[in-house]
Amino acid sequence: PLEYDSLMRQMAERLAAVLRNRDRIAWLDNGRFAIILHPTPRPDLESMIQLSGRLQKAVEAPFSVAAQTITATVHVGFALMHRAPEMTGASLLASAELAAEEAKRFGPSAIRAYSIEIQKAAKARSELVSEIAPALDRGEIQAQFQPQINTDTGDVSGVQALPRWIHADRGTLNETDILPAVEAAGLQNRFAEVILFDCFAAIQKWRK
Repeated sequence: PLEYDSLMRQMAERLAAVLRNRDRIAWLDNGRFAIILHPTPRPDLESMIQLSGRLQKAVEAPFSVAAQTITATVHVGFALMHRAPEMTGASLLASAELAAEEAKRFGPSAIRAYSIEIQKAAKARSELVSEIAPALDRGEIQAQFQPQINTDTGDVSGVQALPRWIHADRGTLNETDILPAVEAAGLQNRFAEVILFDCFAAIQKWRK
């Protein structure tokens, strides 16, 4: 849509205003930008965090698009060359994208730097994608229930269904691990069936 293109162009202009002339911006898919910084003497973690914050501040100010005001939130992932697995552009970009995915998991406006721990966590999540279908079939993914309390009377007024995966090797996993694996595997409908079945079974049991 034209409105989306206009918004992205405005974002790119604001990002460019924060950067130096020799830095480069690439517009990727799914509302993402890649920024390639011209080499600087001794770039460190603190300076990259400060730059990430300035970029966020520039883009999170309101935009005017088609006579509407739009406010965006931005998560940032970055990678320092000496921390990337290989000294190549492809490795650096892949590392920054892993850091950005980790930032996204922690909510709006999060900033994360690439590290070997993030790479290991991403590998573990990737492995969960291949395990999710058998886990649903074996009943390893279940709904657990968190009561909601009426603060005036102290009575239980409702419950929230929370998915839990009883994993043989990793212990109990919660929705932050389960939902991305479900989405990546394209099993949203099957997952919904499992959770709804547990909810209906619980209601029937409580009524008895």
